[in-house]
Amino acid sequence: MKIRICRLLITTILILTATFVASAQSSQQDWSSVKNLTLGTSLIVETKNRETIRGIVNSATDLALTL
Repeated sequence: MKIRICRLLITTILILTATFVASAQSSQQDWSSVKNLTLGTSLIVETKNRETIRGIVNSATDLALTL
């Protein structure tokens, strides 16, 4: 019984770790797309709290997007 619980726990941890790594890689690729936007491109950004921001791309770095 204890071995079965340990296997289940290890499997769950591995699945969660794999999901986290895949999510982090996807986020980095998405941000690379943002950094490659042409200056002057019209853009609409929706924040986590559903606020919509519209503007023209002024700059995009590893840390910030300026509209």
